Amino acid sequence: AVDESGNTLVSTVTDSEGLYAMRVATNSAMRVRISARLLQTVGVTWDVKVTDNTAADALYAAQGDIFNSGTTASTRSFNMPSGWDGTSYAADRSAAPFAVLDAIYDTMQKFAAADSSLEFPALEIHWSANNNPASGDLASGDIGTSFYSSGKIYLLGDADTDTDEYDRHVLIHEWGHYFE
Repeated sequence: AVDESGNTLVSTVTDSEGLYAMRVATNSAMRVRISARLLQTVGVTWDVKVTDNTAADALYAAQGDIFNSGTTASTRSFNMPSGWDGTSYAADRSAAPFAVLDAIYDTMQKFAAADSSLEFPALEIHWSANNNPASGDLASGDIGTSFYSSGKIYLLGDADTDTDEYDRHVLIHEWGHYFE
């Protein structure tokens, strides 16, 4: 929960279904902000975040509208749109970083079920709608292809050429290089 200025009031972690609970001050103006990050510090551990390599590695986040916390419990649900209009991407793809995390989370859960002593090293996944198949400056989105290197995965996202944020086989393949 963050205040109108973006200052963190309280934070929590969702469960495996994306459900969360937090206690906030009564009658306070705030909004809920959701970061594109998987963090688990007990049992099998991991820290995976999706950042925008074309925006100084900013962590992707989504947030709701300002609301008053009131005096009774309330529910805030989120649905980030894919931006797909049935024939092309016509709007912001705010769901993309979370779709990436979904595939990675499912994969890590399978490994965790097989070995409860795993400690996954930190992983940063760079996705941007600017990431294209040209080779060159990674910070400009010229990544060549989706790939893994040195604790980081880069994913294609340019809607006019190639996108990988919903290609689970590509995501899991690159994650496999990380795990290897």
